[in-house]
Amino acid sequence: MVLTRAIVAAVGAVAVGATVGAASGQERELDIDAGDTVLHVHAFGPANAPETVLVVPGGPGLSHEYLLPLAALAGDKRSVFFYDARGSGRSGSSPDLGLDAQVVDLDAVRKASGATRVHVLGHSWGTVIALAYARDFPERVASLVLVGMGAPTAAADRKSFGAAFAARKAALQKLGLVGGPPTAGRRGPAGDPATQDCMASFNAVLPVHFADPLHDAARRLPGSFRCGLQARAIAAAGAWDFRADLARLDQPILFLIGDTDANLAGMTESARRARVGITVTLEACGHFPFLECPGEFFPAVERFLRAF
Repeated sequence: MVLTRAIVAAVGAVAVGATVGAASGQERELDIDAGDTVLHVHAFGPANAPETVLVVPGGPGLSHEYLLPLAALAGDKRSVFFYDARGSGRSGSSPDLGLDAQVVDLDAVRKASGATRVHVLGHSWGTVIALAYARDFPERVASLVLVGMGAPTAAADRKSFGAAFAARKAALQKLGLVGGPPTAGRRGPAGDPATQDCMASFNAVLPVHFADPLHDAARRLPGSFRCGLQARAIAAAGAWDFRADLARLDQPILFLIGDTDANLAGMTESARRARVGITVTLEACGHFPFLECPGEFFPAVERFLRAF
């Protein structure tokens, strides 16, 4: 990780103002053409705002609803755009789930926002798409906020996250705080496996993602989870590797992660490689810091966005 004195001074000097969390009462939903599919978009804040944040969902396969607390970042001069990735939520399906297609989708959301340059906030799997977008369209990215990111390569990410998550899950199972997931999810129209909603299974292990497994938010994540999409999207993304990209990108990057997140070790390696990176580790917080630790999460993100 490279953290210059100028960046430290800039971030440290920015105070969190009273307008944080004001969405200006402007909320809208739209469906946009992404070429081979249609994406559902949910936006907050004024149209044509001077500053725009694009939020990239995790999973893959999770719809955007669980991220809606991030609408608190909208204000009089900033809009926040959420969307359902192709094949998830209310967006249309497509046989192409590759990373290139996901990047094109994100740029379609940018165009719909009316912004030339945007801040991109990715959560979990969304950090992979966010980094790929910054790599392919650096001129369109003002900054990156990578929440709960893992290792900088696909192989290392699977290994480090898998081991940490399995160990924590086993520990919580011994305490009786996590049981076995349901054997089947809720199927979509006509029992189509591609539209199966496995949110019940996801929620069964959701406490593993929290520092406090008894936290209210660890009971149920809103939205839907297309588990059939997840495996196919990960496979289609291939053996991505951002090691060289992190060293080359000159956009400021905020790596924000909870200290009990299973991605912590992997994120540390990613941040170490960043040319311009700031790391914020939140104590007693897990993989969903905007739900579990909002009092620490939002000021950190707001200071970063205002500095850059």
